[in-house]
Amino acid sequence: MCRAKFLRILARETANAPLAKFTLASTPLNHGLAFPIFPFGGTRGKTAGRKPPRELGSGVDGQAEPLCMRLILRIVGTWLVGVAVILIVIDGTRSLAASRLVTSTLGETWGVVSAGSLDGLRGFIDTRFFGPVLDPLLTALLGYPGFLVLGIPGILLIIAGRPKSASPFVRQDQF
Repeated sequence: MCRAKFLRILARETANAPLAKFTLASTPLNHGLAFPIFPFGGTRGKTAGRKPPRELGSGVDGQAEPLCMRLILRIVGTWLVGVAVILIVIDGTRSLAASRLVTSTLGETWGVVSAGSLDGLRGFIDTRFFGPVLDPLLTALLGYPGFLVLGIPGILLIIAGRPKSASPFVRQDQF
């Protein structure tokens, strides 16, 4: 009954369109989602038999769903891994030129790129209440290779932001 009512509303809205039955429909009945409508009234292909995707912001109490947070985690993780790859290429080039393994620490790289911001961070930490506790941690962090300091959190953020799969052992023909 709901499908028939939807098709009547669709036909009324697209009465002047020559291929009304083959258009993408977005009506109040499907909550603004666009699905291909075919002459037999169903969907076809990969969307057949699946639930329609949820809209962003339709979580509990109107809050944003974790989809947006996952996207942010994946973007930040991808940027961190990208910078880590750049740093490992730089270290690899230096290693080839020196004929031995050469790694640059995060502190060295940060000092070359922007020494003023590194000094500003150290000054900021020194003026804080927990400055004596944070200063050795910052010194230790800046002593590690830059590709590790940025790559490991980047990979962890990408893993944390990956979409949940319904079943990891689904065959391709089941889609």
